Amino acid sequence: MDAKAVRDWVYWNKFQVHLWFNQIKDWTFPTVFVRVPPECIDSLIDYMEKLLYLSDDEPLPAFNKTLLCLQHQIEGALQEVNSNGALDGFVKMGDRSPKDAATERGRIQTVLSRLVEKLDLSKKSEQEWKRNDVGLPLVYQAMKDAMHVKDGKDALQLLLTSFRTLEDLQERKRVSFLMSKSGGQDPWLLLQDYRIAVRQWVHFDVSLEFRGFVSNEKLTALSQYYYDCYFQVLTDKSSRKRIVQFISHIFYTSIVNLLADTYTAYVIDFALVPIKRQEGQVQEQEHEQGQGQGQGQEQGYEHTHRHGQILELENTWYELKVIELNPFDDSTDAALYSPWALHKSLLETGIAQQQTQQTQQTQQTQQIQQTQQMSQHQHQHQQLLPSFRYVKQVKKGMHSHQHRWWCLLLSQALS
Repeated sequence: MDAKAVRDWVYWNKFQVHLWFNQIKDWTFPTVFVRVPPECIDSLIDYMEKLLYLSDDEPLPAFNKTLLCLQHQIEGALQEVNSNGALDGFVKMGDRSPKDAATERGRIQTVLSRLVEKLDLSKKSEQEWKRNDVGLPLVYQAMKDAMHVKDGKDALQLLLTSFRTLEDLQERKRVSFLMSKSGGQDPWLLLQDYRIAVRQWVHFDVSLEFRGFVSNEKLTALSQYYYDCYFQVLTDKSSRKRIVQFISHIFYTSIVNLLADTYTAYVIDFALVPIKRQEGQVQEQEHEQGQGQGQGQEQGYEHTHRHGQILELENTWYELKVIELNPFDDSTDAALYSPWALHKSLLETGIAQQQTQQTQQTQQTQQIQQTQQMSQHQHQHQQLLPSFRYVKQVKKGMHSHQHRWWCLLLSQALS
């Protein structure tokens, strides 16, 4: 068991943001890294363990000198990722994001109340807002927006109130100790190059966040990220097709080769981020559409953006951004392909294990036809569209145990 824990952490360690960021920096969010010295990790753990005994209404303890130094470094990084002099952004440790901290100490309640007021949700009945197409997406949006930090102190407090962060740091220390005992691995591997990723804050809607699965450099599957929500945009066949084609096209033509030297199997999270339309680009797009048979018109993107293409949905332009890379194993949530073990064959090959021979032959025929319809540039990259899963039904009156938490949050925001 100890040997497996070491192997797992050596593998998971390869997915720290700073290890893949430079390879695809044009396709992800501006980021500056703050190194966390091994001696600082003890201060972080000590502080977080004290918080376990505090209630939400008790004030946070003051930072010691080590943590104050880290706070100032984070603030400097926030200045660096913002060209307008602002200090806001998003922060995460090298491992998991601190999204559980969004629900701590009133963070999500403040954001949720603002969203409820903005959308005038109080005019909807309880039966309406308890649906997975109304209340639940709103709570997830509030949770994401609650991780928008305003300065270095706010950023460090977000990290320190995350139990996920505490778990990861404690486990890194434990496995480092095991590595020092075994002598087979560098005991400092998991501690000496640990960094905080300080990222520019970029707003995007939760309905346009996706989780992709890559095996042998092939995008085998794609799922909506918030997999218990119903999103209208994904139920529209035309929009859904264009989204999948758009993500797949950019992945194969611009991303996969940048990562290929280091990563061949991974779980990759994407976001469609709204961008401003520029007059010159609008004219060029209209000209291309006037051609009638252009690749951009057929697949919903244009060759007019600085780093790639643009997708137009409902009169809004979007660009694709990579949020993060995750390990390709069951330590990563498989979204609508959960449980991982049941869909392992599909995630690894793009073909479900339970498919009959006839079904496989049909799929292979469809793939051949699809390949023939591709442009020569796409064909060179052997692009095949991934399996895509999305929630197809609105669920009303969601009273299950797993949904009580967000119903309670909304009730408080509406009261």
